[in-house]
Amino acid sequence: MTLTNHYLTGVGVAVVTNNPIITLPAALISHYVLDSLPHYGFKDWESRNQKIFKAMLFIDIVVFGLLLRYLLINSVPGWFYLAGLVGYLPDLAWIYRWIITEKFGTIRPQKMNFMNNFHASIQKHERLWGIIPEVVYGAGMFVFISGSIK
Repeated sequence: MTLTNHYLTGVGVAVVTNNPIITLPAALISHYVLDSLPHYGFKDWESRNQKIFKAMLFIDIVVFGLLLRYLLINSVPGWFYLAGLVGYLPDLAWIYRWIITEKFGTIRPQKMNFMNNFHASIQKHERLWGIIPEVVYGAGMFVFISGSIK
């Protein structure tokens, strides 16, 4: 799943529960639920060097920035931002591994721990066409959140 959709889901969980004690663990769990569904991605690290991956990454970051701007303009509670971050948190390990393996190439990443192995095992439905359900899901989450915070 994209950064934007994981973040939207964390914020969406915050909107629904309106309780940080419940929201933060639920946002973390939501990450794994989303990653078990069909979504955009590549099956192997080598494919990630393709131009399409870099273009999608750029678009995702821009849309994420626009989302943050929207949330700031609408003065959502500060912990909603944290909920969004927690919803994305497990993917930070992939960013680290990508930087180590792809950018430096000479540093061998350490063996993955239980959570990273679990995370990798549920990513069975990463496909290029997965961008379609991601766009539909993200638009729906945005409509839900924007209708709930005004």
